[in-house]
Amino acid sequence: MKYLTKDWYNKMLCTSLYFGLKIDKRAEVFSEVFYQKLSKKEKKDFIKIHSFVMSYDKYKSIIQSTGLEVDEEKIRENFELIEDPFQGMTIDEYFDYCQSLKKKELKEKLPKHILDKVKDIRVLALGYVSKDVYNLIKSYCDQNEKFFKDTYDKYNKLFEETFKKDEIEYLKHSFHDAYITEIKKEKRDITFLINNEEAFTNIESIIFKNYNIVLDENVEKTYWLYDEIYKVDGGYEVHILTEYDDLREFIIQCEDIILK
Repeated sequence: MKYLTKDWYNKMLCTSLYFGLKIDKRAEVFSEVFYQKLSKKEKKDFIKIHSFVMSYDKYKSIIQSTGLEVDEEKIRENFELIEDPFQGMTIDEYFDYCQSLKKKELKEKLPKHILDKVKDIRVLALGYVSKDVYNLIKSYCDQNEKFFKDTYDKYNKLFEETFKKDEIEYLKHSFHDAYITEIKKEKRDITFLINNEEAFTNIESIIFKNYNIVLDENVEKTYWLYDEIYKVDGGYEVHILTEYDDLREFIIQCEDIILK
């Protein structure tokens, strides 16, 4: 990727870290008493929100009332996904689990100079922060958002200068969130088979004709995030950014792209 890189994507994920944060003077110093009081309050609110349990019959009637044609098996599968939202944990355990994930996210996404100003990462994970730290996080997010938008605009400008509208069928589709189920490599063609249930397209396979792989980070069984396309001698060069447990990239040159 030349523009929509892994770094670009990671910065995009760090544009809203200040959302929902509450400024509280008590977060200016470390206080176990404050943390325990805050944790008790937030856990109580969390339980109140998440303790609602819906019966299968009620869930089924809601789905059917939408008028969507969904068979019984699909309704049952979806209900089973929401029936145990806590993954076998008690609500208390799930609250603690969510807090551990939030702390991990903050430690990974916030730069050291901000983390060093945080008096208690547990308090920040609960959504409370001093004014100074809030301003630092907000500024950091604003910088990331500017980088994200500026870079995206630069690529779009180049794209619009390179291609006429709908010049090839590939340009009419967005494969964002498509799941690459299989990649079939043949002598002259390579085919991406995709599950498009979560994507913005009805395409099920992408065939790159007379291909040459430039970079392959094993994107089979990963989710398609973003792509770039360029004209090269004899055809096109496509860059694909995907994700599963990590970010991966695939770059391919080809004579043509066929969609089915």
